[in-house]
Amino acid sequence: MKPAVVTALPSKRRSLLASLGFQVFIAGSAAVVLLALGVVGQGLFATHGSQAADTPPATVGLDHSSPLALSFVIARKELAGYVNITNDSPDPIRVSLPSTWQRVEVRGAALTDFPADIPAPDVVRWTIPGRAGIRLVLSAVPSSVHFDSVAASSAAVTVKSIDLTTEQIRTNVLLLKERATTGLWNDE
Repeated sequence: MKPAVVTALPSKRRSLLASLGFQVFIAGSAAVVLLALGVVGQGLFATHGSQAADTPPATVGLDHSSPLALSFVIARKELAGYVNITNDSPDPIRVSLPSTWQRVEVRGAALTDFPADIPAPDVVRWTIPGRAGIRLVLSAVPSSVHFDSVAASSAAVTVKSIDLTTEQIRTNVLLLKERATTGLWNDE
């Protein structure tokens, strides 16, 4: 008699194929879920265009003892925004900002050199050392910025607004004695 031909796969090979089949099943399921989120979730999960035109202007107060040079860079992408404020002068300045703007980074000096106090509801006053800067994230991207200065000396404020969605950049230079307002976005 002839020996029987064994057509069964060895157990290691069977477990490898079963494992591979299970991994393909998991990958396929994940792809279906991602596609469903991409189609169904566009309205639910996607970010929307900037609402800057609908937001009120932000008021920024400046208090400084000598002539000031300040850089104010604000950027937006859809609903998200941040602002970089750099004191280009050698002396410290005090900057009053909306309390909804949250500090995320300082540069040019130690964190302890950036004290904050709350002079009024909804306002935080930061001290920014000379040649240093602070970055804050914005809860709402303003349509414009109104600067108020209580100092007797003047301030040169460079305001650069960057729309990362449209790649538009707008730069304004303000010579501020008491107050000035600047629009931020070209579409407004």
